[in-house]
Amino acid sequence: MNCKNALIIFIIFLIFSFIVMSIPFVTEADVTCIKYVQSILSEVNSQIPIASGGVIFYIMICIPLFLGNLYFLFRKMYKNIFLFSAVPFVSYFINSIIKAVIQRPRPPIELQIEEHMSSSSYVSRHTFVTACVFGIFIYFVCLYCRNKLLRNFLIIISAIWIVFEGFSRIWLGVHNPTDVIGALILACVFLIFYMRLIQKLN
Repeated sequence: MNCKNALIIFIIFLIFSFIVMSIPFVTEADVTCIKYVQSILSEVNSQIPIASGGVIFYIMICIPLFLGNLYFLFRKMYKNIFLFSAVPFVSYFINSIIKAVIQRPRPPIELQIEEHMSSSSYVSRHTFVTACVFGIFIYFVCLYCRNKLLRNFLIIISAIWIVFEGFSRIWLGVHNPTDVIGALILACVFLIFYMRLIQKLN
């Protein structure tokens, strides 16, 4: 995908963000969706989504970075070490800017299984950073992993974790579904530009 595709997706993100912020029905639908998810998962241990947003979140971010950079170090691909290591910091910075500009309130406190009143809600930081890190990891796996079975395994596990991390934020009631969707759309823009940067610098 080229920069034109990234621009189109970014325009979609802007339109989506405008709809989210300007149409009250969207927030009402978000709340209904959170209640539904929590009702069908009421018997499931809530420590599962809580853990995915805490220590496990950071561990899962570190795993692909460690594996990828270990491979790049062995192959003496030092540019890729720098580029891959920068992903969580760059994505965190972008997310902080989006949050500061939009400042969407989090879901009602009574829906939050794990109380999370600080910072704004849009877009979901956990979802965005996870999608960016694992998205670039998938890109590198496709480029450098020659073992088809291992490649498919790593891609599937990465994709599952991206989806679960976003879903867990809805389950906990700390993010609206549209916060997660917005994060995934924005991550697509980030990934296209970042992959182009990697191609140019290698």
